[in-house]
Amino acid sequence: MKYPSASPVPNDINTSKSDGSSVVSKLTSPSVHSSSNKTDGKMIASIAEEDAIQELPEWCDKNKVKKALTKRKKRTPHQRNRDDFAKKARKNYDDKKYKHAFKIATQQYYDIITGPNNGKRGFGIRSVVAAVNAEFLSGENDRQLKAQTVMDAVNAKRAGKSPLKMGRPEVVPKKFTKALALHGTMMQVTAAGGEASGKKMQTIIKAMSDETEWD
Repeated sequence: MKYPSASPVPNDINTSKSDGSSVVSKLTSPSVHSSSNKTDGKMIASIAEEDAIQELPEWCDKNKVKKALTKRKKRTPHQRNRDDFAKKARKNYDDKKYKHAFKIATQQYYDIITGPNNGKRGFGIRSVVAAVNAEFLSGENDRQLKAQTVMDAVNAKRAGKSPLKMGRPEVVPKKFTKALALHGTMMQVTAAGGEASGKKMQTIIKAMSDETEWD
């Protein structure tokens, strides 16, 4: 019976002896290094992609094609909600810092103009605002207090109170909308009287606003 002849040992295999026996100690073939294979594969793909873009006809906008090929994957709703939550949390934190500083600045300035230090050097509105900004709003992206804003609030007898909100004043009070939302939620949860449809909610709104200024 004839056995197949043994194939020669490849040059990239180290057959050095260890402990008196011949062993394969190291492979230099790229197939062993999976991580380097992945990196090489990405590089090759990137080079091939670049070459393919360069071979496009002249009338084709190569920059737009490249942007389309390298466009980032669309974010999932979970990722969007997580980003929105982080932004809202940061905005809420910054707003609270500004309100706290505003209350302190207006109260300090009111105490100065109604006390014995009124008119003295170093007790003006600019000094108060600068000191409060340095202590409470020293961050790089912090919204800074302005002297005119603090002065207007004190003149309007709003010392020690939160700054007024931007925009038009509320027409319907929050208690009204919260009560309506709570009633609709309980209808959905308990299934009392069926689903909270638009027609039923209109009836509830009429009943809540009857003989009031929002009727």
